[in-house]
Amino acid sequence: MIPETIVPPMIKPPDATMSFQSFGRRYRDLLEAVPLDRRDLITERTGSHGSTALDLLTSAAHDLTELEQVLRQILHQDNVELTTDPLRHDPNVEPYLGLKEALNRVERRSDALATLSEQATSSLRDWERTAKVGSASVSAWDVAKQAVGVASHRLRLIEELLGGI
Repeated sequence: MIPETIVPPMIKPPDATMSFQSFGRRYRDLLEAVPLDRRDLITERTGSHGSTALDLLTSAAHDLTELEQVLRQILHQDNVELTTDPLRHDPNVEPYLGLKEALNRVERRSDALATLSEQATSSLRDWERTAKVGSASVSAWDVAKQAVGVASHRLRLIEELLGGI
């Protein structure tokens, strides 16, 4: 089970944009640094949380996809009503993607989030746009911070897992 101790970071909008712009490269650099003859560790070595590096990468790809879709809705549509709270995501078993596809998806979703973040930062009022989640609301900025928090958290867990290889 992937641990969910994610606290959205205390960052500013330009920092979120820079984080999104770097995630694809950071994940790829970390995982491609594993020597070819040790790549099996990406799918076999588990941490104390019971997840492999590929599990964590796949979860990051899935979460970034969901959060990017929610952020796009909030920024581009009025009166958005969400069926689930994107800030209370409970990870489950994600469909198997494979290393290449998971890395590509993290890169694509991070780039899309960076673009949305740049657009919202040009008019800071966009970050205040909200969606309804039941009787509560969630802001575009809350979703962006959650995306940064999730991607950063998964990256740290992979670094810990693959450290010393």
